[in-house]
Amino acid sequence: MGWGLFGGTVAAWCAALCWFDVRQRRLPNALTVPAAACGVIAALTLALCGAPSALAGMGLWGGTYLVVFLLGGVGAGDVKLAPALGALVGGLAGASAVLLAVLGAQAITVAWSVVVRDRLVPHGPAMILGAVTAVVLTLNAR
Repeated sequence: MGWGLFGGTVAAWCAALCWFDVRQRRLPNALTVPAAACGVIAALTLALCGAPSALAGMGLWGGTYLVVFLLGGVGAGDVKLAPALGALVGGLAGASAVLLAVLGAQAITVAWSVVVRDRLVPHGPAMILGAVTAVVLTLNAR
């Protein structure tokens, strides 16, 4: 599979996730669970090939969001989305980009909640925007 097809597939997946989260305030298992499984497979494959950043990214974002979920801060869909995005960002741009993506997602969600004056806003789109921004900034800085 070429990079164009991969990028198009990821873009369509992200668009579907954003649509569901904004319209229904949920991230469906049909979109998050397979992506998390693909993230695990990709991260383990890359780690076995000597590139552990995807595995680190998956653990960093997934682990962080699991803790935040247990504290009542994010929904279960966000927890299932986090490992897939972590593996993707980590694999493309490194583990430090994952930290940037997580912080960016939080900042976007806070800003969005201030603008719409609602404490409960969909977090999935902010996660995706944070991930894309972190990859672009990190790769352009190299």
